[in-house]
Amino acid sequence: MYIPQIHGSGPGGTGLNPYLKQHVEGALEAGIIVPTGYTWPSWKWPESVAYWERELSVPLLGIWLDVEATAGVHP
Repeated sequence: MYIPQIHGSGPGGTGLNPYLKQHVEGALEAGIIVPTGYTWPSWKWPESVAYWERELSVPLLGIWLDVEATAGVHP
């Protein structure tokens, strides 16, 4: 199983992963399942879900929230 980063990088979460589709398609071609992804900062999850659904034909079965020290989870 491969769990790609949908949104994140760096302390402020620099944005959506522009390579998401390439990474997921490569994993699928190699026979690796990709049922989920993760996002940083955690409160970017709605944007991450929308991006996944817009870019990929693979259903998103769940999303992991990358919660780092003192970041918390925002609505």
